[in-house]
Amino acid sequence: MRAASEVHFGPSAVLARTVALINAIGPPAKVEPTATAVELVLRDHGEPDPAVAPDELPALIDVVGQLFAVCAADSDDDAARAINDLLFAYGHRPRLTAHDGTRWHLHLDSTDDAPLHEWIATSGALALATMLSEIGRDGWGICRADGCGRLFLTTGPARRRAACSDRCATRTRVREHRRRHGA
Repeated sequence: MRAASEVHFGPSAVLARTVALINAIGPPAKVEPTATAVELVLRDHGEPDPAVAPDELPALIDVVGQLFAVCAADSDDDAARAINDLLFAYGHRPRLTAHDGTRWHLHLDSTDDAPLHEWIATSGALALATMLSEIGRDGWGICRADGCGRLFLTTGPARRRAACSDRCATRTRVREHRRRHGA
């Protein structure tokens, strides 16, 4: 496990964590969300010893659904409105913090001990806002493979892709080939 000082809290790291949470407990997951699933994502993204109380889960599921709605928006304008709604509902005055031995990084939640859903809402909304302002909704996508629907980031060289993985891309190409050729 990485030391707290080695964990990165910039927009790209927060985006990756946000997407992982959406895929783990949001609409794409298609499974009953659990505190264990959230803890696994947080641990995978550098949070030391995350603990999610069962009573925190409903508010967190709601926030993750709202973050997914940003990514599923039909336009940049709709995505911006959804981000602004999240920031209005959960955001506080921006502040720099270096809690728990971490490097200085930006927070919009109320305190370093804010509820988990508030932290996820504000950090995810800020990261999505940064991406939206830099490259628009082209920065993320929702997999179009049948039965998938997972969210993915499109920040690399293949920015216009339509699938979350090579496997889903292949399944989609095969389905389209069969549709065109009547197989």
